[in-house]
Formats: sequence, structure tokens, C-alpha cells
Amino acid sequence: MKTPRISMNLFRTLGITVFIIIAVHAAFYQSITRHSTAHQIFLREEALGIPLLEKLKLSLRAGATEKSLYGLSKLCEQIFKSSGDISEVAVLDKQGRILAHQNLQQIGQSEPVMPVLGSQSPVFVEASKSLDTYLTIHQGSSLPIYVKISFSKNLLKRLSRQAFYLTLIYSTAAIFVLLIVIYYLTNALLGKRLAQILDAFNALAEGKFDVRLANSQRVKTGSKIPRPPGDELDFLMQSFNKMAVQLQGIDAKRKEQAKQLGFLASHDQLTGLPNRRLLENALKKGVVLARRGRPSTFMMMDLDNFKVVNDTMGHSIGDKVLVTFTALLQKHLREYDLLARTGGDEFALLLDGEDINEAKAIADRICQTVEDYRFVFDNHSFHLGLSIGVVPMDGNYDPGTLLSQADTAMYAAKRQGRNRAVLYYPEDNTMIQLSRTNEIVSSIKDALEGDGFLIYYQPVVSLSDNQIVHYEALIRLKSHNAIMTPDAFLPAAEQFGLMPQIDRWVVRHVLYTLQKHPEIRVFVNLSGNSLADEALLAFIEDSLLQYGLEPGRLGFEITETSVIRDLSLAQEWIRRLKALGCSFSLDDFGAGFNSFSYLRNLPVSQLKLDGAFISALDSDSTLRCLVQAMYDLAKALNLETVAEFVGSAQTVQILKEIGVTYGQGFYLGKPAPHFL
Repeated sequence: MKTPRISMNLFRTLGITVFIIIAVHAAFYQSITRHSTAHQIFLREEALGIPLLEKLKLSLRAGATEKSLYGLSKLCEQIFKSSGDISEVAVLDKQGRILAHQNLQQIGQSEPVMPVLGSQSPVFVEASKSLDTYLTIHQGSSLPIYVKISFSKNLLKRLSRQAFYLTLIYSTAAIFVLLIVIYYLTNALLGKRLAQILDAFNALAEGKFDVRLANSQRVKTGSKIPRPPGDELDFLMQSFNKMAVQLQGIDAKRKEQAKQLGFLASHDQLTGLPNRRLLENALKKGVVLARRGRPSTFMMMDLDNFKVVNDTMGHSIGDKVLVTFTALLQKHLREYDLLARTGGDEFALLLDGEDINEAKAIADRICQTVEDYRFVFDNHSFHLGLSIGVVPMDGNYDPGTLLSQADTAMYAAKRQGRNRAVLYYPEDNTMIQLSRTNEIVSSIKDALEGDGFLIYYQPVVSLSDNQIVHYEALIRLKSHNAIMTPDAFLPAAEQFGLMPQIDRWVVRHVLYTLQKHPEIRVFVNLSGNSLADEALLAFIEDSLLQYGLEPGRLGFEITETSVIRDLSLAQEWIRRLKALGCSFSLDDFGAGFNSFSYLRNLPVSQLKLDGAFISALDSDSTLRCLVQAMYDLAKALNLETVAEFVGSAQTVQILKEIGVTYGQGFYLGKPAPHFL
């Protein structure tokens, strides 16, 4: 039975009226929720700014000045990258000058200071293009200092728009329910179907997207008798089913994406192997099982000479090698053994239930398998080796220690000739030394990722008038609440190929310092490994242009031994950077006497006399003769001379008598994290 026309007209009129009322309500609700949404954004900004505020407090308590707070820019950048809606993260002084910023180029610039920034509590400001939160710290006469977190106003617009659409959706759903009730009241015979529709909506609200509504009646024979055409509830049911199908599809995609994200969070994207995160969880479980009497064995593996393949044949071939290597290993493993990729060419293997002797035999077989395998890609054919460190899991060590021990044994395998498996023995002196080296390397890598280095500046002084002519940048490493000098960690950095990264770090921070202090000139030490790095040379050239500095304010010290290692590379470095205006000094001159013949071909402007000749100059007449000879050579080549390790006034006087131009040493000025 169809609903009478008058009821339909009433139904239509009521529906239109209710829709208009709810649409107006949605618009009104949007304006109300906008304030609430803005407040939530401000609270979120406050939460994001608290770690930066705490770090700022620690820096100030440690004696940091406003000028030295630029080191917080790294944390500003991390906070900035944590959300795509953040427009600015900065530390400001009371004049609005930027002390730290996610964009280093903004440091030193000024922003308008809001008149409400005297408050001790967080201050929330809605600007024309952003929502700003200011967190205040009061300490000292020159403060307050403010932490500023800004979200783009587009976020507020987007959230408000979402709230409007959400309200409109809920309102539309309410219209459906209301219209259904009206329809039920106008036609009691439709009650059962209305109940079905309501149940279906409730099921949909509970996330049961597979619910469907049947829009036909069944007779006792089981045949279907279609309802009369034009029945609005049939149309509603059909629309509901279409909506449910779409929602089910959206939900399926969401679940699949969540599954993929979960997989990527715990697996390597290239090889599909578990990553370090999943490995560490497995190690924790393995340690627990070992303490219950079920021993296992853990291995760290590194492909020998993989970097050569990657550099000479390209990363695409390198990726294919890693995938092929993964498949090769998996053929020799059981289903319950865990093979993981922990780094570029580093893998880990957890053998469940194997004693150490059997595990060592398995490791030897794996090495032999890799050695015998011939990798063939794009007309390239080559063999690789595999170095493996083997550690028994007896429950006595935590996962972090096991990783370190296996890493140490792996590097011992490399030092013993590569392509072999080595067991870890805690009492082995070589293992102890390698373990210490690995700790240093780990500290270096952490410092590169988290700004864990410091730069000390030692002045170079004119011996004629005691005026500072430039500074030498000397790197320090913060490790376990101690400051390590270069001789304690640079050998490990050289051994593991980290010097180009360290040199990049130093150059970048020195250029930033030169930008902040336009009156100074700084010389940077370059390692022998860096002189073979074309990418580092291009980085220095690009950075000079990027910072817009006078190149003459930047100089470089290269060691005599590194020049002798490859004279042509040193010449290319000096030629290209001198063309920009940079200066070069040959450091540790005299440490290798074969280098005298190289001087004619090196366009350096200074010779830095090795400190071994200077430190005892005031008590050894032979040394004076040697220094005089080196000075005469430098003078003949029209080069300035710098004497390092100057430790007394008597040494200064002798150097003046010889004619040495400049001096450097504790007597003239100690290295410090600030300028004299």
C-alpha cells in the first residue's frame, strides 16, 4: 500500500524543512567548533614546544649565551619535520631576534614582538596566516627568551571544514532517521522495513560494512515478488547498499594500507627481510629462552667489497646484489631461522636452538657458498666474500651487548683477511680493542646524526705584533659525558670511512659561524680520505655560494702525509678552491722529509711547521737549525710560516729571530668553544 499523496507532500515538506534547519545548524556549529579547534592546535603547539623549552633551559643553565643557542636549530628542525602542518619552530629573544630556527638562514633575523609576550604562561596568538604559541623562559637580565611554535592557518581551515562536513554528515544521517520515523508514522505497515533500515545503520556505525538490506519480499515458495516501483524505502535501501559497498571498499583499503605500513615498519623495503627493530625484539625473546635452557646463536654478516660494486657499477646493481644475496642465504636456512637486514650491506642471522660449534660450521658453509657464487648483472660478472661474526646466546648478555659483540667479531673477520667466520671471545685482546673501536665508531655515527660534535677554535697569532690573524677549527666529540680530542676518535673515523662526513659537518658549522661573526677568519683541517672525495669538494664549493661568504675568510689545512698519498688529488683540491679565493696551509710540515720535492707543485700559501720541532726549540740547538732550514725553504718559495706547539716566551723569541711569521700554541691561546 502506497502512502497517500497528502502524506507524501507533508513528508516532503517536513524533510525539506528539517534539512534546512540542520544545514543552518551545521554552519552555526562550525563557527562554534572553530574556537575549540584553534585551542586544540594551540595545546598541540605547546606540547611540541616543551622539549625545545627544556633543552633551552638546560643550555642556559650550562652557561650558554644567546649567540650560542643556534645549536638548538637541529631540534627545531626535528620538531618542524614531525608534522607537515608546522610552519615555524624558533627560539626568539625579547627583541624578536631569532636565535635558533629550523631554517638556519633565518637565524639572526628579527620578527615583530607581540606586546603580550611578558606573560609567564604560554601565549597563544592567532596571526593572519598562522596560529602561534609562545613559551617563555625567564632567566637573567637579558631574558626572557621565547620558544615559538607555529602551525599554518590552513590547518585550522582544514579542521574546521572537516568539522563542518562531519556535522553535515551526521546531520544527514539524522535526517535519514527522522524521515524514516515520519514515514513509519504515516504508514504503520512499513515498520518492519524501517526497523531493518535502522538496524542496518546501527550495524554500519559499529563498523559492520558487510551489512546489506533486501528490498523484496519472499513468498513461501521462495520466489521473489518485487515491490511496486516507486517505493521510496526501496530506493533508500538501494542507496544504503551502495553506500555500504563503498564504505566496505574504503575500509578494506584502509586495512590493507595499515597492514603495509605495519610491514614497512618492521621490514626492509628492498629485500623484504625483517629490519633492526624486529631483530632486536627477536633477540630479546632469544635471551629469555636462553636463560630457560634453550641456547641460540647470533651472527652479524657484512658483504666484503660491496662498496666497490656500488660505487663502480651503480646503486641499481648494488640493490640487485643485495636481493640476490638474500635469496642465496634463504636457501640454506630453516623456516624458523631469522635473517634480517640491519644496514646497507650488513645482515644478521639468529639461529634458534643451535650450539656454537654447529653454528660456526653453518657460518663457514655460508661463507663458502657466497665465495663460490658468481654474481652476474648487465654483462658484469664478479665474486664477493662475506665476513661473519658469531656469538653464542647463553642468556648472559642483553641484546645490545650481543649486537656489539657480533659486530666486533665481524670486524675481526675482516681484519683477518675477510670471507671468513670468527667466534667472539670476550678475553681476546684483539676483540677488546675492536670493541672499543666499535664503541667510538658508534659514538661518531650518533654524533653525526644528533649534532654530538663541538668545534673549538685556537688562535694563530702574528709573532710581530701578537694580533690574531685567524683561527684553526678543532673538532671534539661528546661521548658519555666526556669530551674526546681528535687523536682519540679520528683514527677510527679514518678506518671506517667516516672522515668525509665529519669534514662536511665541520665545514657546514664553520660556514655558519663565519656568517655569525663577519670579523673572523677560520682554517679547517681536511683529512687524507676527504682529499679523494670529489663529492666533498663539490659540497664545499656549493656551500660557499649558498652562504654567500667571502671565500678568503675560509682556509684549509691539509697534512703533508695526505698530500704525499696522492699529489694529483691535492693539486686539484687546492686549484679549484683557490680559484674561489680560499687559502691553503700545509700542516705538519717536516714530518716526512721526502715532501720537500713536492712543494714546487703545491700552490699553498703557508707551511705549518710540525710541532715536534717547535715544542723543545728553546732547549735543543739542533732543532733550531732544522727550523731555520725549513723557514729558509719557505722563504725561498715565498710562503708564510706558522709554528705550532708554541709553549713559552723563549720559544716565541727564537721564532722571531729565525723569522717565522705566525705562531700557535697554548702559550699564545688555548683551544676554546668561543673566540678570544
